[in-house]
Amino acid sequence: MNGSNSNCKNVNCRIPLGSTLGPLLFINIMYINGLPLCSKFKTVLYADNANLSLSHSSLYSLQSMVNHELRKVHDWMSLNKLFINYAKSMYLLTEKKVKNNLAEEFLVRLDNHQLGVIIQ
Repeated sequence: MNGSNSNCKNVNCRIPLGSTLGPLLFINIMYINGLPLCSKFKTVLYADNANLSLSHSSLYSLQSMVNHELRKVHDWMSLNKLFINYAKSMYLLTEKKVKNNLAEEFLVRLDNHQLGVIIQ
């Protein structure tokens, strides 16, 4: 500033809290862009959040697919030293004819944690 230069310093993987560059640096530095390649989920990424989706005509096949693909995601995250916040992880289940006991029938587990459900 005003013709002055700062000294160069090494940065050791830190992003200041509240930085506007945080989401961009997270996506590029932490390899999160590889997440869509590790499973069959349709994946939407933003910073440290991901939306994963699958569909199938059979509810039972879908449950099996979701749990299988979540194991792949968990393994990929562990390999890349990333962690899932189970308390904030939920799934949305939509069906043409919503059954009253659908939440009890359709269980999604990730690393021995049962995820919460939203039925629409």
